[in-house]
Amino acid sequence: MGTPAVLEDLAWPEKALQAIEAEARTGRTFDGYQLQIRHGLADPGSPQQWGSVIKTAARRRIIECVGFHITQRPTRRGGICRVWTGCTKTDGPGATNAETV
Repeated sequence: MGTPAVLEDLAWPEKALQAIEAEARTGRTFDGYQLQIRHGLADPGSPQQWGSVIKTAARRRIIECVGFHITQRPTRRGGICRVWTGCTKTDGPGATNAETV
């Protein structure tokens, strides 16, 4: 069950997207847990919010999947997760990561 709406951080999706954008600019690979640790991002109100914000970033070509590995997130108990990196954008709107990836 998710966090009650009164306690839920309604700005979490925007904070998560900003963290993804910052991590994408580094050129490092990352998964959701590494992103959370590196950027001090709190848990979302519901774990499903991760999928939504990652999907948004991928659709915007901010990040792209480069593989899979076993997560270090304690609550996942060794589950498989995607590994992401910043996209190399050379054309179209938002072509800002080409020089950093």
